[in-house]
Formats: sequence, structure tokens, C-alpha cells
Amino acid sequence: MASSVATAAGQQQASAAGMRGGRWFRRLLVAATGTTIGGAAIVLSVPSLTSPSLEPPFGRNRLKHLYRALGSDLIKDSALDATANELAATNESKRAVGPHSPSAGGTQPPLIPSREAAWSRLATHGTSDKPLDILIIGGGASGSGTAVEAASRGMSTALLEMGDFACGTSCRSTKLVHGGVRYLEKAVFQADAAQLKLVYEALQERGTMLLQAPHLCRALPTLVPCYSYFDVALLWCGMKMYDLIAAVGRGSIGSSRVLWPSQALEACPTLEQVRRSDGAPLTAAVMYYDGQFDDSRFNVSAALSAAALGAIVLNHAKVTGITTVPDTTEGTRHKQRAVGVTVVDTLTGTAKTVFARSIINAGGPLSDEVTRLARPDAPRRIVPSAGVHVVVPGSHMKQCAVLVPKTPDGRVLFAIPWLGSTILGTTDTPSEAVADPVAHERDVEFILATARPYFSVPLERKDVMSTWCGIRPLARDPSTTDSSSTQNLVREHSVAEDPVIKNLVSVTGGKWTTYRKIGEDVVQHAVQTNKDLVHPFASVRSVTAYLPLVGHSTSSHLTNDVSRYAREAGVLEWLDDTVLEHLAASYGSRAKGVIDILAADKALLRWRAQRLCPRLPVIEAEVIFAARHEMCETVADFVSRRSRISFLDARAAWCCSPRVAAILANEKQWSADRLKSEVIDAEKHLACFFSAEEAKPTPTGGVVAAYVDATVTPPRAWWRRLLML
Repeated sequence: MASSVATAAGQQQASAAGMRGGRWFRRLLVAATGTTIGGAAIVLSVPSLTSPSLEPPFGRNRLKHLYRALGSDLIKDSALDATANELAATNESKRAVGPHSPSAGGTQPPLIPSREAAWSRLATHGTSDKPLDILIIGGGASGSGTAVEAASRGMSTALLEMGDFACGTSCRSTKLVHGGVRYLEKAVFQADAAQLKLVYEALQERGTMLLQAPHLCRALPTLVPCYSYFDVALLWCGMKMYDLIAAVGRGSIGSSRVLWPSQALEACPTLEQVRRSDGAPLTAAVMYYDGQFDDSRFNVSAALSAAALGAIVLNHAKVTGITTVPDTTEGTRHKQRAVGVTVVDTLTGTAKTVFARSIINAGGPLSDEVTRLARPDAPRRIVPSAGVHVVVPGSHMKQCAVLVPKTPDGRVLFAIPWLGSTILGTTDTPSEAVADPVAHERDVEFILATARPYFSVPLERKDVMSTWCGIRPLARDPSTTDSSSTQNLVREHSVAEDPVIKNLVSVTGGKWTTYRKIGEDVVQHAVQTNKDLVHPFASVRSVTAYLPLVGHSTSSHLTNDVSRYAREAGVLEWLDDTVLEHLAASYGSRAKGVIDILAADKALLRWRAQRLCPRLPVIEAEVIFAARHEMCETVADFVSRRSRISFLDARAAWCCSPRVAAILANEKQWSADRLKSEVIDAEKHLACFFSAEEAKPTPTGGVVAAYVDATVTPPRAWWRRLLML
């Protein structure tokens, strides 16, 4: 009896064990199947970056016209030229701006009006009887993206920036085109759908940006060091989820993988094998891929693209007032209606009133101030957040970035190779919305102290070559009034019409990576809420996801093309390989314009081909090109936005600013007083690239007077020699 009971019990245990084994087997089978399907989706969804395609899934006739206006060679089909010409001929009846499209018969450089021509167009466009469709205040990432979107839809558009394009937050980013690993972590562990939506949109737009301007954007392998096997498993799962989200949105640029210590050190030789903060050995590293770009040059390219598409684009044009009239529309909830703005040319003092059907407030950190031009009692919608970055020599990092997944303040820290230097950052602390923020020494020391344990090379304060602080214009969470912490605020953008002022639409928040999507949402919102824009633009689809920016080239050997062009122009012997690579990476297909300036005057070739500072491959001819073709109006415009000298080496920028001023003075015909004031203003601007407590170089205002007359008096050859002394 006992034996039978024991046998039955044994059979039950065996059966239970079998059932448990079966459950585990089924779970393993489901996991393996899911992994296989997910992996297949990733492999099938990864687009090839070596042969990018911006061709949309719909007809090409409209894009043919836009591509040729931008000087792009993406679509080469002579059979479509007649259709493109018909479209250009009918643009005026649709209120599209088409006079800047080149004639048929092949790819030509985009025709971009000068700043003076753009200002004079405001006399005939934007009048009370012929208002603009869209007027955008702010020439940063959001404003320029909105201008491209509106102009590509055929709207009469104006973009007004009080300083220079990307002069605010848009030039002070971490230089990453990414979905945000940190936001994905918050989405998972905090079950936050808004964070997940942001990551999905950003990863989708990441692929678009890399195709819009491949000379300014590239895929960047990034290492995440792990010091336990649990971290390896956790991060590998997280990065595979990151890959899968990118694949779903067709924005994949590479697949993540695990690297063992020897492989990690091969990818990043400066990575520390033993973390110095606690002595933990490096277990492995997870490598994933994100994008990197030159933010201010991308922003300038977007603004110039809008101008090539017919928009009126102006920098150094400050909006000082918003004109409103009573809104008498029946049943409206608005008290006033915005009909125009007062704009002042800060370079000449000239003022104009410009009328528009819809006014877009894309002022970034200063958007609250823009709103208060029309409504002084408007509540604040922006929560400013400061992000500090530090630049150290490029020997600390080569081609692979490093992500420190956990810092003492709960953020992540990046170490990124960029233009021959290394960027360390960033912080995320509440701040005030100011035009030229300055980093504080405590933030610089915090970044260095956080990065130091992970690298075998020294990171000392004396190694810092430049620092900068950017103000993130985060959208305020309406459910809370607490602004003491900005780390948990979602970076998603918000588009809304003012509740009191009709036709005044404000955009807040957002990431650089989603700049195009921001522009699309803003224009779509304006069309849907403004009955004056419903016809004929309500049914016009957005094409900016398939639209390249000026400088785009389909060539996979752009540096070789620039070198060949320089050889044919007879200037190759004056340009080394580093300079040629820099020209191709900064200007794309427009680098030929810089070569043309070198070849135009062989007597001045020696000087125009010389570097502005020995360490950086920026040459004098670039200043001339920027002044003639990129609306470069001040010294700060060039050293910070057309080139990146101030971001890479603040002291080098300080030293070369008088030379830049002298070249601009010759191009712009400045007076001696204007030249002196420009150098002084440039030094005030460059002080922002030193920490608040750091000693600045000695101002050179008195030295400029010694060669002021030489810079504005011909002949030109000998004053250039004087500047080289």
C-alpha cells in the first residue's frame, strides 16, 4: 500500500516536473521566436547609408521642381524637365514662390538671394494688401525647419531672426542626432508613453537627417562600458529595443552588439580597463549606433534652403512688436487677432511693418518674451534648462564615442569625437532664459570629475579648450508648478495657438533631431486653425522628409571630387588633405564655391588659402564665401556659426577674430569705426566660451586701430601681409 502511494506521488512529481519543463520550454520557444522575428525585422528594415534614397512613394513632379531649386542632383530625369517648368509657370497662381528656381537643363547651384535683396523684398511682400502666408520669428532649428516646410508647400514665407541663424541653443547642442537612450530608459522604467513616442519619432527623424545632409551628418558608433554581467545583459536588452524601435520607424543606421574588453579597447584605446572610482574591472561594453552632425552649419543650410525655395530669410532682423486688431469673428474665443510685426534691421536701424496671415513664434528660450510683445500678461510656457559642454583635445577620443550610463546627478555623460576634438557633456539644471549663457566653473569641474574614472588619459582643467552653455526651451508641464528639476520633463515639442491672440502660434520644447517634424506640425496646425490658409494649402502634402538641404550631394567620394575640382582650378598645391576634407564636410557640393574664390585672384591665392589658426583647417577664403553666399554679417557669425572655431578653441578664435574682421570689412566696405566695434563685439561674444570664473585673454581693441586704415584702403595685397605679422 505504502509502495503504491509512493509510486503515485512519484508519478505526480514527475508529471509536475514535466509540466514545469514544458512551460519553460514553451517560454524559451516564444522568446527565441520573438528574437528571431525582431532580428529579421531589424535586418530587413536597415536602410543602406552608402546608397541613400530620398525618393518618396508618390509622384516626383513636384519634387523635381524643388530639387532643382535646391541645386540637388538626386533626380536626374530630363523627361521630367517639361513638367517641372509647367509647375514653375503655375506657381504664381498658387501663391508659391518660384522665382529662385534655376532654368531647365541640368543641376545648377541653388540661387540664394543676398540679405539686402531679401530685405528689399519685404517692400513688395508682406504689405497690408498682400500679406505673407507665414511669418516665423526665430531662426533656430525649429524656425528654419518651419520655413523649409512652409516654402516647400508653396506658401509665401518670411523668417526673421534677431541675431544670427542658430545663434542661441541650436548651435550649443551635444552634436548628436539621436533618439535618446536616456528617454528610452525613462519610458520603460517609468511606463511613460510620451517618452516612448519621443524616442520613436526621434529615431525616425534621425534617418531623415542623415539623408538630408550626408556631408554634415554621419553614423557614430558609441560604447557603453559595463562593469558587471548584469549591466551587460540589461544594456544589451535595452539597446536591442532601441534598434527595434528604429527599425519600426525605418530609421536604423546600425545594429548594437556586445564587445569584450579587448574588443572595446581596440575600438576606444583611451578607455580605462579598471574604473578608477571604485576599482571595478571592465567586464564588457555594448556598442550601438547614433548620429552626429554639425548643428549650426545644418541650421544655416536649412535657412539657406528655405531661401532657395523662395522664402524671405533675414538674420539680424529683430521683431520689436506684434500688431494686433480686434477679432470680430462670430463665435470666436479670441479677443485679438495678430496681423503683422514690426521688424528692425539691427545692422542699419531701418524699421518696417510686415503683415502676415499667420505668425509663428519659434523664439526658443525667449519665446515667452515674443508672446509678451502681443500680450504682456501672458503666462510663461517655457522651463529653461542649462546644458554645459566641455571641449578637450582630440587625442582623448578618435572615431568612437563613449556613454557613461549613470552620473551622480542621475543623467548620462557623453564623450564624443567631433571635428578633431572631444566633447564632454552635458548637465541638466534649471536656469534663466538669457541670450548668451555662460558656463560656471562648478559645472566644468563636475563634467571632468565624472568622466575622469573612465579614461586612461588625464582630464585636467588645463586641457579644456572651450566651454559653452546651451539653454533648452523645455515645455512646461501644465499639471505641475514645480520647476526645481528639469530632468524628468519630456523633450517632446508642443504647438498651440495663443488662447487670446488669434493667428499667433507658438512652438515650445522639442529636440534638434525632430526639427523637421516640428516644422511639419507647426505648418499643419497653422493651416488647420487659420481659415485664410485652408485654400489652397489644406491638401498639400509635406515633402520635407524627402527634401535635401543645399550642399547635398549623391557622391560617395566628395573629398575626391573637391580635390579634383581644385586641381582643375589650379589651386590644389595650396590646400592640404585636411583642408580638403574640411571643405567637403562643411560645404558639401558647395565647396566648389570656396575653390572658385581661391582661383579668382591668383595674386591673393597665397593669403586666401592660409589657415586662420594653425591647428584648425579653416582658411581665409571661407570668410569671403560666407560673406557673399551665407549671410555672414559679423565676426561672431563666422567664428561661431559658419565655422566652429570658438567651439573648438576659444583662445584661437579670440586671436583670429581681428583677421576675420578685416576680411569682412573689405567685403562689406565697413568704416574704421565699424571695424573696431565689430572686434570689440566679437570679444564680448567669445567671452561666453570661457567659464564665468575663468580669466579671459587681453582685449585687442587698441591693437585694431594700428591697422584699421590698412584694411579699408586699397591695394588689398599689402594690408593682408600686414595682418599676417
